[in-house]
Amino acid sequence: ERNRHSLIPSNLGIADEGLAGLTNSYNSLVLRQMKMERSATESKPMVVQLDAQISAMRKNLLARIETVRNTLTIRKNDLIRQQEQFNVRIQEIPEQERSYIALRRQQEIKQNVYIFLSQKCEENALTLATTIMPARVIDRPQASTNAVAPRKKIVLLLALILGCCIPVGIIEIWKLLDNKIRGSREYQKLVKAPFIGQLALDKDKQPIAMTENSNSTAAELFRLLRSNIRFMRHDKDKTEGEVILVTSSIDGEGKSYIALNTALSFAQTGKRVALVGLDLRKPALAQYSGLSQKGCLTSYLAEEGCRAEDTIFASGIHPNLDVVPAGIVPPNPNELLQSNRLDELMGYLRTHYDYIFIDSAPVSMVSDTFLLAHIADMTLYVSRADYTTRDMADFINSVYEEHRLPDMMCVLNGVKAAGAGYGYGV
Repeated sequence: ERNRHSLIPSNLGIADEGLAGLTNSYNSLVLRQMKMERSATESKPMVVQLDAQISAMRKNLLARIETVRNTLTIRKNDLIRQQEQFNVRIQEIPEQERSYIALRRQQEIKQNVYIFLSQKCEENALTLATTIMPARVIDRPQASTNAVAPRKKIVLLLALILGCCIPVGIIEIWKLLDNKIRGSREYQKLVKAPFIGQLALDKDKQPIAMTENSNSTAAELFRLLRSNIRFMRHDKDKTEGEVILVTSSIDGEGKSYIALNTALSFAQTGKRVALVGLDLRKPALAQYSGLSQKGCLTSYLAEEGCRAEDTIFASGIHPNLDVVPAGIVPPNPNELLQSNRLDELMGYLRTHYDYIFIDSAPVSMVSDTFLLAHIADMTLYVSRADYTTRDMADFINSVYEEHRLPDMMCVLNGVKAAGAGYGYGV
């Protein structure tokens, strides 16, 4: 209280900007108060207000000094702690030096032992190298004229065994993985229906194999098939034309090709033959015979005013062969095949032709062919070598055993010429 209006030295040796600022502000207020007291009394409002400011500034200054003192106390304690740590480390230096000297002594001892042992090892090696061992030759070395290894006979025998076993193994594995019917012998073992012929693979891929006076393998096999059909039908009463239904299991087995050429083979014997395309879903006869998809068979079956004779066209291949093309593909082929007009058409064809061949749809894909069973006298069921699978034989046997098709007989198409049984013209 006595030093209330005294100035505070600004150079206290404390590096604190906040404390220095408060000190300067406090000294400024004290100087103003001293000037004001010379010209005014203590009760004057300005003096009272200035005195209050100095009191507040003094409190702030004291609080700041207390804060700085606490900070310095903390730093002092940290320095004392660091000093104690350094003192401990200084005291440990003699102990570390003693440990280092002991380790160095052990290292020198072991190094000397290693050098000594290395010298002795080199001396022993030189002694052994210069010592002449007492020895004498008992037998002279002899060389064999034959090779010891490899043994030629064993290698040749092993090569012979591997050369025989590996191809046989590959062939057997291929047979196990192969699911196609390869020839007529295998086909006859799998299929229970009567087998009446096989047809050779046509390398030229021509749709018409039965040309006039042709002696090719395909033509001869079609003539043989014609003879077999006549033999199988020789005891049947022929008061009217016979209807022969040609079908297969799946698409691509050659039923349309066989229907066309078999019909042509009968036409070449002087018989009146009609070839009817009743595969309404995928008609192919018009393309094979060179006709366009004209005609009105589908229109006739749909009762659109066509007559039976309007559906028949000359084939252009042989004068005794006429074709009834399917026409456009209808939206309801199954319903059209159940029309009564189909029976009327067959009745008309029976009275005007000796043989009527029907090209129908594959039986395992659609049911259209089974709807034609009642109008047919005989069925040629076509399969194809290297195409029809063995699994399909079960389906063929079920159709035959259940009598779903009339007088069913099987034909194998696509047999290689070497196994077809004929070599003429090849």
